[in-house]
Amino acid sequence: MQPALPGIWTCATCGGVLEETPGGGLGCMSCLLRAGFGSEEEVAQHSTQDALDDGGRFGIYEIDRREDGSLYELGRGAMGVTYRATDTSLQRKVALKIIKTDIAERSADARERFVREARAAAALRHENIATVYEFGMRLETAQYFYAMELIEGETLDERVHRAGPLDARSTIGIAQQVTSALAAAEKHGLVHRDLKPANLMLVNADDAEVMGSDQARSKRSKIRALRKSGIPVIKIIDFGLAKAFHTATDPKSLTHDRFVGTPAFASPEQFEHSALDVRSDIYSLGETLWFALTGKTPFAGHTLSVIHRAQKSNALPVEQLKAAHVPHRLKSLLGSMLAFEPASRPGTGELAACLQRCSPEARSVRRTRAALALATAIVFGVSTLFLAYRSRVENAALNVAPEKSLAVLPFENRSEDKANAYFADGIQDEILTRLSKIADLKVISRTSTKQYQSRPANLREIAKQLGVANILDGSVQKVADQVRVNVGLINAQTNSHLWAETYDRKLTDIFVVESEIAKRIAEALQANLSPDESHALASTRAHDAEAYDLFLKGEYELHQAESSPTAEAYHRADAFYRQALARDPNFAEAAAELARSRLSRHWFISPLAPSELEEVKLLIDRALALAPNSPEAHFALGLFFYWGHRQYEMALTEFNRTLELQPNNALARQYCAWVYRRRGEWERSLADSQRAQELDPRDAIIPRNIGATYLALRLWKNAERAELRALAIDPHNAVAAIYLLNSRLNATGDVDSARRAFDGLPEGIKSVTRESLATDGYVASISGMWVYLDVIERRFTEALQEFEKEPGNDERAHLQLLAGRAALSVLAGEPAAAKLAGEEALPLLEARLRQEPDDTFAMTELSWIYLALGRNADALRLSKQATDSLPVEKDAMEGPNFQLGLAQIEARAGAPEQAIKRLRRLLSIPAGGAVSIAALKIDPVWDPIRNRPDFQQLLSGPEQIGPNK
Repeated sequence: MQPALPGIWTCATCGGVLEETPGGGLGCMSCLLRAGFGSEEEVAQHSTQDALDDGGRFGIYEIDRREDGSLYELGRGAMGVTYRATDTSLQRKVALKIIKTDIAERSADARERFVREARAAAALRHENIATVYEFGMRLETAQYFYAMELIEGETLDERVHRAGPLDARSTIGIAQQVTSALAAAEKHGLVHRDLKPANLMLVNADDAEVMGSDQARSKRSKIRALRKSGIPVIKIIDFGLAKAFHTATDPKSLTHDRFVGTPAFASPEQFEHSALDVRSDIYSLGETLWFALTGKTPFAGHTLSVIHRAQKSNALPVEQLKAAHVPHRLKSLLGSMLAFEPASRPGTGELAACLQRCSPEARSVRRTRAALALATAIVFGVSTLFLAYRSRVENAALNVAPEKSLAVLPFENRSEDKANAYFADGIQDEILTRLSKIADLKVISRTSTKQYQSRPANLREIAKQLGVANILDGSVQKVADQVRVNVGLINAQTNSHLWAETYDRKLTDIFVVESEIAKRIAEALQANLSPDESHALASTRAHDAEAYDLFLKGEYELHQAESSPTAEAYHRADAFYRQALARDPNFAEAAAELARSRLSRHWFISPLAPSELEEVKLLIDRALALAPNSPEAHFALGLFFYWGHRQYEMALTEFNRTLELQPNNALARQYCAWVYRRRGEWERSLADSQRAQELDPRDAIIPRNIGATYLALRLWKNAERAELRALAIDPHNAVAAIYLLNSRLNATGDVDSARRAFDGLPEGIKSVTRESLATDGYVASISGMWVYLDVIERRFTEALQEFEKEPGNDERAHLQLLAGRAALSVLAGEPAAAKLAGEEALPLLEARLRQEPDDTFAMTELSWIYLALGRNADALRLSKQATDSLPVEKDAMEGPNFQLGLAQIEARAGAPEQAIKRLRRLLSIPAGGAVSIAALKIDPVWDPIRNRPDFQQLLSGPEQIGPNK
């Protein structure tokens, strides 16, 4: 046995932590398992043969050698071996991690864990986190690997053991850097789980300046400030143990559920196998800072249980901090970071603020603040005048677009065959996609540019509408296997050409043309490029030309389907993608876009079966194996987690990874916003929505959804303004009109004002409103909000007349029509008509539900059918089943609608107390799209309970406005 860290004993055989054995002594659980106390897969010895090529090569990576000729191994863990290596394509040093050969051969689960581990690490981009350059699979050996930034220096653990404890200033500087990194990891839903001094590399600031020279200017200025202060730059290594938040619902979590980490620096919840979030890492950071200041850990012990008992029972040994002359504010902060209960610890934002207050600079500011107060009062009048003037200047500047901003307008199709329009669209799209990867540029989404004509005359006005300084336009002519691409970059303010070029190439060279155009535009706008961005611009596909042509046809059809969702449009897109993959099986983007198309159909048209969703996942895995840094593949994976399984944390990780690879991807930013909204993180949702709108200012869907968010928050005026903006962009947007109608009705109960939401819309669009709410769980979603206005005014005859119109051969619409007749007859107090309609609808809806047991809208419709037939118990049972399938905790946006639907059934099926209790809860949370006091007062669905004292009390009580605090 040998002590590895203060108070920790490890096994001399394997290095594992010693634990209490069943007999009460100390023993190595790893060795015990290998002796027969566990499963073979858990305890098997891993092979050290790592399938390297002759000469120590692994694909493009050449393993470095030590002086004695042995391979330069940096570390060996349970999952893989890490080598120091050279990337021969880019001639840079890397740390190369390769999954062990015997694991790759014998354990699919182990491989899958390695993939998730690598993706988690690759999702992070931060100046204080070691960067993952590449993650992929070597096809020859089916081995996964990833190449990371090679960090050379010493660890915090080594520094303290070599030179003794650090001073408070250096410790605070280190803590600020680590906190910033943890905040970035938190946005990705990731926890390090093994934060400790040995995983914090101290890099000389002079070296860090070189390493950071391709980062943003703000990051370089931080490094210069650290150099000036003498504080080392921190790089966190080994995010391989990171685990996504709340993976208890995911049977395949990132790592094993057993204890993972280093006991001396682990949080209490790690010992208890509880769910972890960033506060676990904050606890570990507290222990790490304690060690940096004192050279000791606050809780010592020879076993896991002894350390955990000390955390529970022992007071912090503050005398260690006193002996180290730690300032009072920092001592207090360490105490809060090391609180036993996670809720008592600061979050990353609060921690950053507290560290700033602890800094020597802050103490100096506090000492001089009193003196400055008098001087401030003297110059206040002059300052006010200056600030007012500067404010006017800055406000005027807000209307000036950034110099490095552009919009790529639709390319003109000059081919004689007008069917080649898809090809011109595709070339525009590909160039825009490449430019979107440059963080230093602002690039407007195609959704906003598609409404403009090629080569328009009013460039300045278009640039103003899009918020850009520059416009790229062009034309494409395709004849047989020849292509001519003519492009020009124009400064819209001066109407002057910044750059123009004509390319006459063979179709097989089109990839080179797209790359060249993107590079020339970046040069013309003087964009600062990182090495990764330069590589992305320069890279060219080697796809079969016909496969690429089929891919562009698929893209064209997918855009059509997303604009007007129909099963036929998605089918056409899928067919083209499949043909492209048949010709070129290595076409990663085709696989990713096929997955996206199928997921979009799953969400908007008809659900995929579980086996079909698994097929989609295989497509995405295939795309990521072929192109680990493909934004399209990561975006598709995000949609899979979001639309396929409502696994929000994992979806956010992938959408954020997409944004790292493609910072101007407005769609990925939108989906971050919608995921945050479903999680009830309303402010974050609105912030991301605003950022998406800046990149896609002419997409009506964004303000429409912003309005829906404000509607849920009962911020009625904000909701109305957003929906009016959506309708100004797209005057025929029926869903925006519904949300506008809802915001006015729920705000005031004014039906006339609500009706005016449809002023100017074609008459036929009103019938569309019935289908637009066809996933919600309340009665108005069956009838459609436009018809329900008649119900609210108790004009039941007029409302029922709408349900005498047959929708044609659409089975779904026919079922909704039958259910609507029954439900409105119930509300009208016509039991005979309700029963007649219910008997017609009953067998059809029951068959539908047998065919699709998870169809929540069918459950809602059938609940009202049961109510129409007097089967109240069945109505309550089925409505509760629909509600339980999507609780508010799982979906803060749609969950309240199903709660409202259940309350409506309860109010009419003899459960009034439960209905009122449910309504009271809905009024206490953001659920303005479902319930408001103004709407409760006038909606006839509540007539059976209207005169109850508890319902009347509800109407005179409060309702939650804004996010819950």
